[in-house]
Amino acid sequence: MSQTVKTHKLAVTAILSAAAAILMFLSFPMPFLIPSFVKMDFSELPALLAAFSLGPVSGVAVCLVKNVINVFFSTTGGVGELCNFLLGVCLVVPAGLIYRAKRTRGGALAGALELDGKFIAISLGEVCGETLVCHIEKALPGYEGVY
Repeated sequence: MSQTVKTHKLAVTAILSAAAAILMFLSFPMPFLIPSFVKMDFSELPALLAAFSLGPVSGVAVCLVKNVINVFFSTTGGVGELCNFLLGVCLVVPAGLIYRAKRTRGGALAGALELDGKFIAISLGEVCGETLVCHIEKALPGYEGVY
């Protein structure tokens, strides 16, 4: 990899990290639905963009930088940021690896179940010999049969 490509990759990762940190500051609680410490934020989108365009390592770097920045402004003592980082890595790495193997829209959406234009379930796993091992499965509870 040439020095120009390395510099470009570092610069794009830094810009996406800054965007993710800003988006994390714009998070908001979901009242009346779940506990108040659980917040809705869109800070994983820049990490996914990094994983799709630059590879899973850049996606993980974006997750790390945004959480390190946020830990100084948080009241969770780093626990919330650690959980956010681990869950972000669980989302970004498989998505980046799947997209690297299959560079299509379907590859970007692999493992997701969509109904009427909205995602209702996601499943991540691997093939071990002739067995499919499911590691992570998450679905919206209002839809029967997706679990």
